Amino acid sequence: HNNNNNNTNNNLKIYAETTSYDTIGNAYFARTSHSDIIGWNKILVITNEFHMTRSKAIFDWIFSLGYDDDDTNNNNNNNHHHHHQQQQYELYYWASENVGLSEEALEARREHEERSTRTVLEKLAPRYNTLPKLWDFMNHQHDLYAATKLVKNGNDNGSGNGNDNGSANGDAEKSRSKSRSDALKLSYGGKAK
Repeated sequence: HNNNNNNTNNNLKIYAETTSYDTIGNAYFARTSHSDIIGWNKILVITNEFHMTRSKAIFDWIFSLGYDDDDTNNNNNNNHHHHHQQQQYELYYWASENVGLSEEALEARREHEERSTRTVLEKLAPRYNTLPKLWDFMNHQHDLYAATKLVKNGNDNGSGNGNDNGSANGDAEKSRSKSRSDALKLSYGGKAK
């Protein structure tokens, strides 16, 4: 990264994104808390092989967003976005080996990843095609970040759904076998029922 800010420690090369609860949050907060603020344009995303396709879809989507529908700084009466300039990013991806998961857990993760990737590409990215629209989704609709959803999930004793797609896929998830469901939960550190 290019670090032109003299108030930071130039020897520090790795920064942690600690705000997120999911992959969409990883990309959103990496951009809004680090890259856009500091001006970094070369980003390396490291994750497990089974998670790479969805991670790439999410990071490519979020790091390509502009502030306006036409991705330009037009001088219309909507001046609250005027100070933003679309930054160009170079995204790189490094997949680590799938270590420590049973074959059953790995298969359950791959199925989950495939469904979630389709949701990102077919539903989320086309609908939330500017950074302000994504901000609105994160703060008003996403299960893990919208205050109203957090309150509801808390009132439901934490039984909320933590999908990356921000909506409950209850029917689809219920149709999966208990064995796969338990393997997936265990692979995330949860408890099987």
